[in-house]
Amino acid sequence: MTTFPASVRRRLGVIAATGLLLAGGAWAEDPDQLPPGDQPSVALDDPGSRLFGAADLSIDFHGFVNVEYDALGAPLSPTSTFDVHNFFLASQVRVGRDVRIFGELEYEHGAVVRADRVFIDWALHPALTLRAGRFDAPLSYERTHYYAPVRLLSSRPLPVDIAFHEWSDTGLQAYGRVGWLGYAVALVNGPLALTERGIQITEVADDNANKTLVARLNAHLVPGLELGTAWGQGRYDPQGRLAFRVFEADLRYRRGPLEVWSEYDQRWGDDEPCAYDPVLAPTCDARYTGDHAAKAGFYALAAWTALEDRRLVNYLKPVVRYDQVEDREVHGGTRRLTLGLNWSPRPHFLLRAEYQWRRQFGPAGVPGQGLMAAAVADF
Repeated sequence: MTTFPASVRRRLGVIAATGLLLAGGAWAEDPDQLPPGDQPSVALDDPGSRLFGAADLSIDFHGFVNVEYDALGAPLSPTSTFDVHNFFLASQVRVGRDVRIFGELEYEHGAVVRADRVFIDWALHPALTLRAGRFDAPLSYERTHYYAPVRLLSSRPLPVDIAFHEWSDTGLQAYGRVGWLGYAVALVNGPLALTERGIQITEVADDNANKTLVARLNAHLVPGLELGTAWGQGRYDPQGRLAFRVFEADLRYRRGPLEVWSEYDQRWGDDEPCAYDPVLAPTCDARYTGDHAAKAGFYALAAWTALEDRRLVNYLKPVVRYDQVEDREVHGGTRRLTLGLNWSPRPHFLLRAEYQWRRQFGPAGVPGQGLMAAAVADF
């Protein structure tokens, strides 16, 4: 047996490795030379070889940036602060004439990335579209129109906490419009608590076998006037014993430079059993704050387009809002008056400011006063 010196063995190893690499390169370039079992079912340059997607589909991307200044005063904001409230990206694509895919990502407060809406729409008829995925619960009109470029004040109305603040949920929905009547019916997992903590950002699976029903009707009776009402009910605890019911009614009116929004919300049901306390765990749930189910509130808002289509004034719109929320368990809450101004120097760019006065009534409420301002740009 012949033994080669170490230097020769190294040279032979390099030659062998180079040969294997060259052979591998030949296989990568020519599918017919791939080893058995590794050959693709279609040619590599065939557009149909991609696992998903289609080259003939166009995708729309849109979004906005919302930078806020918050000086609302104690106890809401003990110190003033600047905040990148939202960096928002949304995309959609239509697959044929009847299927739409939508998804969004939101980077909120410089700390949280969330996807509140990710769904598939299948339009079966002008009066019927089916939706599957995660979407805004069709309860509050304000919730589905609260995005920074379209809402009229930086702060949201006080009754939003009654309808779980930013209620996005996962499930199925059917919606459509027949003449002057619009509707939406959804079956979703439901909230896990009575406050904003009950709307999960991650780990969005249901915590019980009960599913929450939400139904809404919109009536477009005369030009410029839209009326709406909605109902939702479900159970929110892991054992499926604690129930809630929520009712909503709303109105919008637009005529010339005048715009009016109003909404009433009321909730009934079982209180959260206790506020979370590590000493009492596991009898308490970390999602619970001890919130009461029985709450009611409303807001009324009016805006007037004072100027538009001028130099450095796309529009100038002063706003006034009065709102109230009451904890009916303790017969107390908060009343608030807000004055605001929206100035859009050019399309898709908005500067807004507001000042609010808050008054407590009864044993519960958040008194104080303060300022909010924002710069919003969308694309």
